[in-house]
Amino acid sequence: MIMAPLAIQIIPASSAEVLFEENFSTKVVNSSPNPVWSWNVTSDVQNGMMVGKGDIYQVVEGEQFLSYRNSLQMDFNGRNGFCNVCGGDDVTVASISGSTACVNAPNGPHETIVYNKSNQFSTWKVTNESNGNLCFDISAPHQEPIHGIDPSVSVGDEIYLPKVCGVNGTIGGSTNRRSDCNKAINYLDNVDRSTVGYGESIARRFYLYIPNETQLPNTTMKLGYSYWQSPGQNARAVTLKLSVQRDLTLELTMPNGDKYAKSMNDSDAFFMPKDTWVYFEEVFTRESSSGANDARYQLFVSEIDKDVSRPVVEANNFTLGELVRMSIAGNWQHSNEVKGYAYFDNIKIETFTDPEMTIGPVNRPVIEN
Repeated sequence: MIMAPLAIQIIPASSAEVLFEENFSTKVVNSSPNPVWSWNVTSDVQNGMMVGKGDIYQVVEGEQFLSYRNSLQMDFNGRNGFCNVCGGDDVTVASISGSTACVNAPNGPHETIVYNKSNQFSTWKVTNESNGNLCFDISAPHQEPIHGIDPSVSVGDEIYLPKVCGVNGTIGGSTNRRSDCNKAINYLDNVDRSTVGYGESIARRFYLYIPNETQLPNTTMKLGYSYWQSPGQNARAVTLKLSVQRDLTLELTMPNGDKYAKSMNDSDAFFMPKDTWVYFEEVFTRESSSGANDARYQLFVSEIDKDVSRPVVEANNFTLGELVRMSIAGNWQHSNEVKGYAYFDNIKIETFTDPEMTIGPVNRPVIEN
């Protein structure tokens, strides 16, 4: 893989701190040496990052990558398609007789498979549902549990019964809407309100690759969140997203409260291309003092071999406040069945005392033989 250098020179800042960096060189997440921030990769599959074999995220080798032949793959159909369901009911296994397990299911009808959340989201085929009772075959799983463990069903296991899409789905008050997959938002641990002081900047950079064959969520795909809070006010979300229903238009909820859609300016429109790596970098510069309205936000976006010498979005003269929370990647909204992958690589979050600094693109990726 040969990549042309981009037409920009990034000069290192005189005072900077790397808070998080990930290029997946060791084929696992949190591989950066002693990161200040990190992802929660606890083995608790229901509470930690959705990462591992068969899950929404996993580090893959040799598919799409910028450096070290590895990248973070987002599998829209991971976790055995759990994010494609239209809502459902959590119940527990009440009884097992031979190769059949039964649960109470008063809010039917339900789909023809169930998830065993106590067995890493293995799925099992329903054999009968009637009179508020549902039974399923446990002689063999319909889909193996994720993370490579053995399939099993026991009395007391937590079972998820998906609703029937288009009939009695419960997501967002619609029968057709599917799960937003909120746990796919990879919030970083150890974010501290004192991280970004008055007049200081924090930059978040990542690269994104979407193959042409990927069936994206048909409403929006969120690329990242950050939350900021001023004294006496509620925290405000800055959300970077792709509007799939508007031809992959880049959209943004800005820190000054404005809504932004990049396609609104035809002379400078941006639509997310497929089958190529795209560089994203957001730079947040805080106000110079308490109550000052001189904060700034910049967004740089470019295909891998294009110029990034100026931001595609910039907002000035507002109050940003303290950083409360930040994520890499996000959730999505859809009523279609999403399939395929997206890839993230060369992620970096860094603070600067010089407001004119950026992290910049990866000009010379490391490619192993």
